[in-house]
Amino acid sequence: MSTYLSNFAKLIMEICQEEEIVCTPLSDYWAFHLEKQKKQTYIYGYQFALNSAASGSICSDKGTASEVMSLQQIPNVEHICCMSPIKMEYASPSGNWNRIEKMLQTHGTLVLKDNHGTGGDLVFHAKTKLELEHASQLIFSKADSMAISPYYCVDNEYRVILLNGEVKLVYSKIRPHLIGDGTSTLLELYIKAVNEKRLPPESIKQSGSVNFDRVLSKNEIYPLHWKHNLGQGASAELVTDAAKLEDLSELAKKAANALQIPFASVDIIESDSSLLVLEVNSGVMMEYLAGESTQFRTIAKEIYREAILQLF
Repeated sequence: MSTYLSNFAKLIMEICQEEEIVCTPLSDYWAFHLEKQKKQTYIYGYQFALNSAASGSICSDKGTASEVMSLQQIPNVEHICCMSPIKMEYASPSGNWNRIEKMLQTHGTLVLKDNHGTGGDLVFHAKTKLELEHASQLIFSKADSMAISPYYCVDNEYRVILLNGEVKLVYSKIRPHLIGDGTSTLLELYIKAVNEKRLPPESIKQSGSVNFDRVLSKNEIYPLHWKHNLGQGASAELVTDAAKLEDLSELAKKAANALQIPFASVDIIESDSSLLVLEVNSGVMMEYLAGESTQFRTIAKEIYREAILQLF
């Protein structure tokens, strides 16, 4: 049995102890059997029994979830699903490549990802046919299906966590970045940030080709990563602007309602002043969020507590 416990496992076990729920870890703390007053339930990964299997499956399928939201006229980042050639019996007779090339011609640049993936793994940004082929090969080597969407220049990305139609948390995902002072080069700013422990030494590797001699203008922001995943270096910041909170909450509620998912986290991007649902997650993962600060750990714990109590 593993001696390492994730933040999630620790929170679940703490809550159960405090609420007098018998909690039995399963599968090396990946699943939990919960029992109280002869009633039993389970948590599997970040999936709670509050959600139906059908809704959870649709949310985990980026292509289908996008179709459902589009059907109900909810603004979202369009995803199409392409089956792996190994699963050709489930694929369209016309194959994938014509659709993929047409999307590239229409949008100029695309994002390719594991259709069922999480955490920003197996996610690629492609601008050419060669990059499309390379990304497709890598994804299909590990996944049965791939989701493709247009690439958006993302100004901000947000996560909204809902429980039974009520918004519990809204935060923005801040990518690792440098801020110009008008005189220092990128390299000088980066070295300073690493020395001050504001950035890990490997952050610069995520930003692709870099002109280290470039001087950023004062207050210019230079992102070191195009992804917004907390598990890949981004940080969380609570959204406090009332108007923004209202807009994000309204869109997230519409998406969760369309997918009939009671407990979910909704990722929303802001691009050219428009809000679009990126994806809806039926597994509410606050692993990295809980590790950021005592404040976020407390928030995550109370959300999980409410979800667990609703299971009984």
